[in-house]
Amino acid sequence: MYSTLNVTGHTYLRNSELCANCRFCISNVGCPSPQSCIGCKACYLACPHEAILEKHRETRNYVTITVDGSPVEVPDNTTIKQALETLGIVFTRFPDSEHLFAPCETGGCYACSVLIDGELVPSCHTAVRSSQSIETKIRDDIHPLRIVGWHQSHTVGGVGTPWSAKQLEREFGAYAEA
Repeated sequence: MYSTLNVTGHTYLRNSELCANCRFCISNVGCPSPQSCIGCKACYLACPHEAILEKHRETRNYVTITVDGSPVEVPDNTTIKQALETLGIVFTRFPDSEHLFAPCETGGCYACSVLIDGELVPSCHTAVRSSQSIETKIRDDIHPLRIVGWHQSHTVGGVGTPWSAKQLEREFGAYAEA
């Protein structure tokens, strides 16, 4: 069903010459992988001094996961969202009925959530791991419990675009950020 596309990725590094040591990228963004960057780019989007730099990386290692019942190989050390994109699954900044919705890219809104081994998690901020079972189609009766433990910088207004926006799109065919 899925085949992996040619993959290159990014990692994000703090440039000490540009950094003002405000620690915003550490204290205000919940990095999912502080020891080994998975390329979620939350720190990059959050840095008020543009001191987080993007670095190109080649994918060398792959892991096997199951996506919607099909076993596939995807790049290791990346986000679930990036892994799914390598399989041709499309994410959009605005909701539509054909694609997965990923407006914020910082893990705060849960709009890009998928089920991983039965747990609802944001795909843009969760690391891919070997043997994960991922379901991209979420039943309408499943809703995430958003737990905000820190202020998350957000690219689409406020602290988070609510999960319920997905439901509005399903019911009315439209979505508006207020």
